[in-house]
Amino acid sequence: MQNDERHIFPGGNTPQGFYSYYDNIIDKTKAHSIYCLKGGPGVGKSSYMKKVAKEFQASGERIEYLHCSSDPHSLDGIHIPDYGIVMIDGTAPHIVDPVYPGAVDEIINLGSFWNLPKIRSHREEIISTQHNISYEFSRAYKYLAAAASIDDDTNTIFQSATDDDEIDKISEYIKDKIFSDKGKGTSKRTRRLFASAITPAGLVNYADTVLYDCEHVFALKIGDNLSSFLGADAVMNRIACAATERDFMCETFYCPMKPVSRIEHIVIPELKTGITVLNKYNNDETTATEVIELMQCVNRAKIRENAGKIEENNNMYTQLLLYAERALKDAYWLHNTLESFYVPNIDFDAVNENCRSIIERIKNDMENAKTF
Repeated sequence: MQNDERHIFPGGNTPQGFYSYYDNIIDKTKAHSIYCLKGGPGVGKSSYMKKVAKEFQASGERIEYLHCSSDPHSLDGIHIPDYGIVMIDGTAPHIVDPVYPGAVDEIINLGSFWNLPKIRSHREEIISTQHNISYEFSRAYKYLAAAASIDDDTNTIFQSATDDDEIDKISEYIKDKIFSDKGKGTSKRTRRLFASAITPAGLVNYADTVLYDCEHVFALKIGDNLSSFLGADAVMNRIACAATERDFMCETFYCPMKPVSRIEHIVIPELKTGITVLNKYNNDETTATEVIELMQCVNRAKIRENAGKIEENNNMYTQLLLYAERALKDAYWLHNTLESFYVPNIDFDAVNENCRSIIERIKNDMENAKTF
């Protein structure tokens, strides 16, 4: 991957169902243009956005690729951050509608290129397939919820063996290293997203791309056999709060298993600094400039006393994730079936022509954004 591209997930499959951070892609009061694509499955929204992204990345623009957690090869959006321009899939499950119609947001209805009578001839198959897709997603979310409960139990064991004073010292050490003599930032906005997702293809992680621009990265290492540890949660939340208190823009990337409370990565763009958690599913240390072993805060004797329970929990957790991935895979193949009712009945020449016209519109947006 190139340094002029970033890959993230604006929404994720979680124990709480589909969790959306689409409102965090851009501050809509500061956006120049938001293009909202509407239209059903198979109309070509992802391909449309890939063409737009390719056009502008080829001319040297930085692009954020917003991936779909139900199909990581597909896009749910693109963001051209230097110009405040976003194009996004506004259909279910991440319904997005204009907030400032005409002034900022514009709907592009690709459904206008359907052959509606032919699509309606598949009415019963479409309804039945959509029902089956919803069922598979509900199964996946139940497995994820069960896995989250198992993970909570493992965390309880580790928390009982953790020296909170040592966690406090690590938090203060990192805060001092990041913020000492830095004064105040220029924006206290927090941007919440996902860098990883539970998908039909398993866990997909783009942590390396979200940390690209960081000159210093603190890595909190919690052990190769652990998915999480509350000591890491405490440190990450304190750093995020410290950044906001000092008016620094803070990007927080959440764990899909705890989409509200567990931060996996933090980026403070103004300071070119990142903090990441190294665990069973994110163990690449190559982005780190400083690794901090959190297991030094844990009483290993107490952990050994519960080694059997931890192993049982890890095995159940892993198996439940596999069941969830299988259900997501079943939903993926059903979605392909759903698309088969639409694809032959769409005028893709017209879609491509519309895409070319929108690319020209975006070029004009960029010219206007320079003085925006």
